[in-house]
Parts: sequence; C-alpha cells; structure tokens
Amino acid sequence: MLTGRFTRWEGPVDEGAALVNNSAAELVQDILQALPERDREVLTSRFLLNLSIRETAVRMGLTEANTKVVQYRALQRAARLEGLTTKAVHS
Repeated sequence: MLTGRFTRWEGPVDEGAALVNNSAAELVQDILQALPERDREVLTSRFLLNLSIRETAVRMGLTEANTKVVQYRALQRAARLEGLTTKAVHS
C-alpha cells in the first residue's frame, strides 16, 4: 500500500491528455519567463510553491498588502501575455 505523496497507478496515460498537459506546462513556463522577476517570483511562490500570502511576503520582503497588489498585477500581466501567446500560436 502506498501512502504519503504517492498515488496509486491508474493505468496507461491518455496520450492526448499528456500532450495537452505538456503544452499547458510549456505555456506557463513561457509566460513566467516573459514576466518581470518580481512578478515571476510572486506567482511562483503563490501557485507553484503553494506559499501563503504571509509566507510570500516574508520571502520577498514585502508587506502582506503589497504582496496582494503585486500578485494581482502579475496575474493581469500574465493574462495579457497568455492572450498574446495563444493568438500567435493560432495565427
């Protein structure tokens, strides 16, 4: 029996789903790389490392209120970049 971080194997992976997941991961990486360092750091801390606002604020040397503002603005920039990236792919 597996416990902790491991999950039970569910059988073969659907190749189409794997390609979509890989494409999504590549898109996220492209967007993060295109963002300014501060934006990349706040989004990475919050969504990839799953840190709280408080933990992210301490890590970045910001107040909690400022961390929320930086996160909001970073998400707005990322959304604009995502729109540009998907338009370029489908053109």
